[in-house]
Amino acid sequence: MKQDKDYYNDTLLEIEIENLPVSCIMIALSKMKDFMLKKFEICYGLICDSFNIYATSRKLILIITNLQYTSKNKNKNNKKYMNILLSKVFIDLIRNMSFSKNMIWNDSKFKFARPIRNIVAIYGKQLIKLYIAEVHSSRFSNINIYTQEKIKIDVPANYVSCMKRNFIIVDQNKRYKLLQYNIKRLLANIGTILYNERLINEVTYLVDYPYPILCSFNIKYLQLPSQIINVCINNQKCFTILNKDNTLSNYFICIVNRHLRNRNMDNTVLIRNDYERVIESTLEDAQYFYNHDINNKIISKLGELQNVVFHNKIGSVYEKIKRIKKIAIFLNKEFFNMQVNNQLLTKAIELSKTDILGKLVFEYPELQGTAGKMYALKLGESNDVANAIEQHYWPINANSDTLPVSILATIISLADRLDTLVTSFTVNIMSSGSTDPYGLRRICIGFLKIIKKHLVDINLDYIIKKTFALNNNNAKMPEQIYNIIMNFFKHRLNFMLMREGYGLKEIQVTLNSINTIGALSVLYNKLNVLNNFTHHKQFKDILLVIKRVNNVLKQAIKNQSNISTTINERLFTNDSEQNLYNKIKNFNIITDDYTNFFNYLIELSLIINDFFSKVMIMSPNQHIKQNRLSLLNKTKHIFTNIIDLSLYLL
Repeated sequence: MKQDKDYYNDTLLEIEIENLPVSCIMIALSKMKDFMLKKFEICYGLICDSFNIYATSRKLILIITNLQYTSKNKNKNNKKYMNILLSKVFIDLIRNMSFSKNMIWNDSKFKFARPIRNIVAIYGKQLIKLYIAEVHSSRFSNINIYTQEKIKIDVPANYVSCMKRNFIIVDQNKRYKLLQYNIKRLLANIGTILYNERLINEVTYLVDYPYPILCSFNIKYLQLPSQIINVCINNQKCFTILNKDNTLSNYFICIVNRHLRNRNMDNTVLIRNDYERVIESTLEDAQYFYNHDINNKIISKLGELQNVVFHNKIGSVYEKIKRIKKIAIFLNKEFFNMQVNNQLLTKAIELSKTDILGKLVFEYPELQGTAGKMYALKLGESNDVANAIEQHYWPINANSDTLPVSILATIISLADRLDTLVTSFTVNIMSSGSTDPYGLRRICIGFLKIIKKHLVDINLDYIIKKTFALNNNNAKMPEQIYNIIMNFFKHRLNFMLMREGYGLKEIQVTLNSINTIGALSVLYNKLNVLNNFTHHKQFKDILLVIKRVNNVLKQAIKNQSNISTTINERLFTNDSEQNLYNKIKNFNIITDDYTNFFNYLIELSLIINDFFSKVMIMSPNQHIKQNRLSLLNKTKHIFTNIIDLSLYLL
């Protein structure tokens, strides 16, 4: 982009917030990016060479390079006009960042995830004057929340380097790399961290200049299962360490801001001592909880689950266990050819939830399933049963691809998820908007992933309706509930397929073409055939034909023409009309046969182009005109009969 020096200007917006949760930071970054891509030029007429969006735990930062107004009138590019415009733009940008949970902290009644404490807004060398949430913009950025120390920002171009000199790395990607590098260097002669991508990402946003400190705990706690030690350490935002022989070490790493260590060398010792004291206290509690649960044989107390409410509309966990048994036995017989002994299946299901009765899971819910496995082994249960208790929760989130390994765990996982989904929608418990308090989206994604691996050819409609019948004395599922579940599954499939790399248009067109959920194999076949077809050399020609047919019919309707699908061959005056009629009259392709349908469309589009080139649709003869419109209307129905490609025109 070329421009006179007089009109060259970079721009900075820094929003300082009280400690923002990592989940909110990710939402804010996404909202800011969407705003810049979708509204910046279209709504405000602003363009730039580039923009970067950064975040720390307390700052959201936007840096724009070579900002200009798109108008050729240089008067609109003057500093006064740009200042006024950017004030409005940045206020709109801040208001655009909505969160599922917001706070109101002063009389302005402005809502945000956390209170806004400071705003830096600069265009070139000018301060952008804006006022929001009772905060005036300024040139001064806070660099230390404890001392309230501030630095003055003269121009946006100096912002990043100025922050770094004051131990704030604003670029989260650079902090991420620095964090990993410093950890690796610290552990060069010790071992490696037990890798935890989620925790690394979280810590990246918790510190401004990551500095690792090596700590240790009493070796006696290594007697605890490694999973418990790891959870205790990770919950304090610290990293577990593996020795070079891959055994668990009594060392761990905490991450602090570098300036805490840099300005006072003694702080390193103080920080280390604090973390070691906290971790040892946590491990001592965990050891007590673990021993208590083992000694009280928590895993065998199935009856006590009657006192644990799963949901007040659904009933107790004990009642859920009974439903899971019915569904699992059905799945085992119907789809897994009785590969699992029903006695073993029942035993594993009865033990699958009892660990929630213990103190360990109460304190560390993320150990649910893992604790159950440990308790089952202590009680003398087989590895098959113990592994099923742990694995039936897999995948543990929507982004995980770790699925149950054994058929036993797979059946229980499917049954558990089916029960939760069907019973929840039956009593009108569902996710809405950005809220999903019962994790139904995660549960559904996990269910679909397991189905794809093990039962890809099975009709999901049948499984869902059978689950409802098993839970409701063989009653038929109401159509309204089924439609709600089907739409919910479609939305989850959309999410899952996008993660797998399919295009948004292909997914939407394919999902819109199905009235029922059916078998995933059919859906994937349609998707793959469609994806291949979109790369066919005649695909664009077919879209143009569809667009032309639709436009003619829309115009006819606008002119109040009477259009039907009844066609009179005696009114044909041209061979091209007869050819088109013969082609659509003999249409006989089954719904799931995408390959033949697309080949048919290629032939049909050639005939339609010939039709358009040889006949005048809007004939002066009203009967002929109506007959030709009816012929096109019948053709349009074929275009949408199996799959509606007109969605590609939107």
